[in-house]
Amino acid sequence: MDEVVFGRYRLIALIGEGGMGKVFKAHDSVIGRDVAIKVLPTELSAEPGYRERFRREAHTAARLTEPHIIPIYDTGEVDGQLYLVMPVVDGIDVNGLLARDGAMSPQRAVLVIAQLASALHAAHAVGLVHRDIKPSNALVTGDDFVYLIDFGIAHDAAATKLTSTGMMVGTWAYMAPERFTTGTADARADVYALACVLYECLTGVRPFPGDSMEQQIAGHLTVEPPKPSVVNPAVPVGFDEVIARGMAKNPEERYQSARELATAAAQALSASQSAPTLVEDSAPAVGGGGQGSGRAGSTVAAGAVGRRGGGSVKTRPVIGRDKLGVLSKIGQGGQGVVYRAPNVKTKFAASMVYKEYKAQSRSDIDFTALAAMPALVEESLSYAQAERLISFAAWPCALVEDGGASTGFVMPAIPEAFFIDLTTVKGVSRTTAEFQHLLNHSSVLAARGIGVDDAQRYSLLREVASALAFMHKHGVCVGDISPKNLLFSLSPHEAVYFIDCDAMRINGVSALPQMETPDWEAPPGEELATIYSDAYKLGLLALRLLAGDHDTKNLQHIPASTPALLRQIITDTLSNAPQQRPLPEAWSYVLGHAIEQAQHQKKTATPASPPISVAPTPPPTPIVHSRPPVGTSTPPPPASVYSRPPAPTPTPPPPTTQPPSSGKIWGGVGFAAAVIVAVVVAAVALANHNNGPPSSAPSTTTEPSTSYSTPSSTETPPPDPEAAAFQELQQIAAGDRDFVTAQLFDHWIPQLSSKHSQAPWTPDDGIEYHNPQILDEYRTLRDRYGAKLLWSGDWPTAQFADAYYWVMVAPVPFDNSDDALSWCASNNFDPLHCYAQDLSAGRTAHN
Repeated sequence: MDEVVFGRYRLIALIGEGGMGKVFKAHDSVIGRDVAIKVLPTELSAEPGYRERFRREAHTAARLTEPHIIPIYDTGEVDGQLYLVMPVVDGIDVNGLLARDGAMSPQRAVLVIAQLASALHAAHAVGLVHRDIKPSNALVTGDDFVYLIDFGIAHDAAATKLTSTGMMVGTWAYMAPERFTTGTADARADVYALACVLYECLTGVRPFPGDSMEQQIAGHLTVEPPKPSVVNPAVPVGFDEVIARGMAKNPEERYQSARELATAAAQALSASQSAPTLVEDSAPAVGGGGQGSGRAGSTVAAGAVGRRGGGSVKTRPVIGRDKLGVLSKIGQGGQGVVYRAPNVKTKFAASMVYKEYKAQSRSDIDFTALAAMPALVEESLSYAQAERLISFAAWPCALVEDGGASTGFVMPAIPEAFFIDLTTVKGVSRTTAEFQHLLNHSSVLAARGIGVDDAQRYSLLREVASALAFMHKHGVCVGDISPKNLLFSLSPHEAVYFIDCDAMRINGVSALPQMETPDWEAPPGEELATIYSDAYKLGLLALRLLAGDHDTKNLQHIPASTPALLRQIITDTLSNAPQQRPLPEAWSYVLGHAIEQAQHQKKTATPASPPISVAPTPPPTPIVHSRPPVGTSTPPPPASVYSRPPAPTPTPPPPTTQPPSSGKIWGGVGFAAAVIVAVVVAAVALANHNNGPPSSAPSTTTEPSTSYSTPSSTETPPPDPEAAAFQELQQIAAGDRDFVTAQLFDHWIPQLSSKHSQAPWTPDDGIEYHNPQILDEYRTLRDRYGAKLLWSGDWPTAQFADAYYWVMVAPVPFDNSDDALSWCASNNFDPLHCYAQDLSAGRTAHN
């Protein structure tokens, strides 16, 4: 298509079209980035009732920060047509995926549904009902990260129909029965549609595939939900009950939440996993395609890892030990010895090695289960997928036999990038770069000047998350994720490499007994080597890597500089029940944003941040904060929506005769929040201040001095400590404002302190808090809890008759006040010095 100007956007190409409008790739001429624009149909844009609802719901959707909901950048109207602006996603929708590949494996279907359920759970929590859940509204990236789209045309749960003319939005094949009868729809209508999508993922066909609209509607109203195991025998029968309940005609008989449906699907998958059966078949060569040595009549793992939509027989490549060439020993462990295997060739790796189990260990090895690992490479993965797997894992590619008995397997040699040179008393030693080297700041790496900054740490974690997501998609769980079996590389780019892969689990079975490294165990009583235990250990690895502490489990050790969304996903992963933990796909998304933020800070920081930051110490007895007035409450804000004011110029406040007030209560403002924006502006070092406006250059990670020394020049009067501290506080608050807008505004958060910025000063336990003391208190709260600073003058609402307060909050958002108050209690705050605050509604809650 020829480029068309559409408001501030230049439409480049049509990339999708459906009943709810057209999607174009476009260029934003103001910001200078490519975006996707969905232009809604003219008949909807012209409907007065819909226009208002569209704006309201798109505004609500834009504030959702769930990683699986595609962000909404902008909404508006051009020449009478409503539109939504979103990022361009490099992926394919589930509808296209099914058309291309056929039915998914149960493992992949469960992972897709779990991510969609996570998105719906977040939307339903704020009263949004999507109303158009279908495969084409689920975008899947190359790593099987799933986005749910079209929330801007969603419907709030209180409404009964979409337009004044009764026009119905949705797709017949996925609509719940009540939508055809009463016309109403709550969150359970989305659950019904999600069950329909699960059925289609498992079978490749719709639940009621009638040719006409009437046939489809009749199916939803009168026909019992079909059984996926009947249509596709590869689907475990346990999914029949999941679909039956998820598609129940009566909403009361369905799963009452999307999360319940996803949990039931995961349980059906788990219950179906069993040991593979054995058959006879021929053995392909190492690396596939008949390029290596093979042997006819080898046993194979028939059900180890199925192709999408089917359960084809898997072969087991086998090589005779005498075919390996002259073996040279390169290492050994408790179970066996590793040799170079010079005669074994593969297209996936430069060289291969042979792991030979010790004779006394072989009775503990399930070689049948081990056979599933080379079978995965040979039969289930495409060449590109197999190449990717072997790029991050020492994956068994063929079994080795000697005299008819299995003795071990061949695998790729560890790539050179995952070795480092270390100088010891014996000279330079070439050794593997174990993750253990990264987990404390007095490590051999730091001692030898090998620096690792935040962006590199986040990148390494994203590589771990991406690798786990890939393996989980193909039925592989790692189990023992620990520094001893995970290697890293920083050059030419950040990368990770799993070793000891023969201990991993494929579809519930493993060649070796499941063991865990001490201090890296899953929570007591939890099943080992599942997607949930892998997620937990990813969270533990992240906590310890960022804290620089190889054995901590204390969430307070997460550095204050950690982006809030990353801090939150670590907290959720280590605190939630197994099936409510964020999975690696969500981690990849969060870490991508953390990397961008860290790289931006690194570019603007002068001088550069030190290679490795100092891990924060556990918080001691809490410091004293100002007390809120006992028994007071703050009324909710007026019904009108407040727009966010422009950033204030950081000037000292004018004189005032405000009465003394301690513990100022915050009120909220409503505004269109940016989605997942965490731009951190560092405080200006006090040394740069010289009776002028504060410097715009970001500070280094070194703390500003808390003393106010006299300038060296006798001709310049000394700076006023009050004015200097006030200006520095203003600069900090300006930097924190965007983060609060995007991440904290619509949630309950712990409020830690509030202090008046001028005389009469806030008294607190016998101390009058002037601006220098307030600055010191902020630094202490920032270092311990990652506190953000708010300036009441930024929010000129009815709740701020007195606008001159500094308010400090913990950047940990919660869905309810009880959780925020529990955070206060868990950090040993007394009830008067930490309470819950909802900025958007002007509400407070106290213990």
